[in-house]
Amino acid sequence: MGRTTRKLATEVAEYDVRTKILHWVFAGGILYASAVGYALHFIPTGRIHTGLSHLNMSLASVLILLFPFRVWWRIVRPEPAPPQGLSAGQVHAARMIQTVIYAAIFAVLASGYLMVPDGYWFFGFAWVPTPFAKGAVTD
Repeated sequence: MGRTTRKLATEVAEYDVRTKILHWVFAGGILYASAVGYALHFIPTGRIHTGLSHLNMSLASVLILLFPFRVWWRIVRPEPAPPQGLSAGQVHAARMIQTVIYAAIFAVLASGYLMVPDGYWFFGFAWVPTPFAKGAVTD
């Protein structure tokens, strides 16, 4: 009789479809918000600039609102075992770096909100005030 090993409840072969979708929604949203955020510096002030800015902030706001859910999901969902051959120190370092990445994502999203002067229209339906008026902090 061969000895059988039981997988831990927190170990799976790969991430499930919902986790992958959530990952790519955030990745796509972050890439879009970053690209448009930087591009806005080169677009002259006017209707196009304002429209893109409000759309960008609306999408970033959705990410900000979903971020606590994303962190909770990361904590409660099972994850695949680390690749074989990694030392415990390497696994720990990888998890620490992932934590730093999550903190950086939150900082970028929050700072984007804080840097918008006066406020913005959330998908054109609701006015969202921001804490600073146009001036030294937001320019």
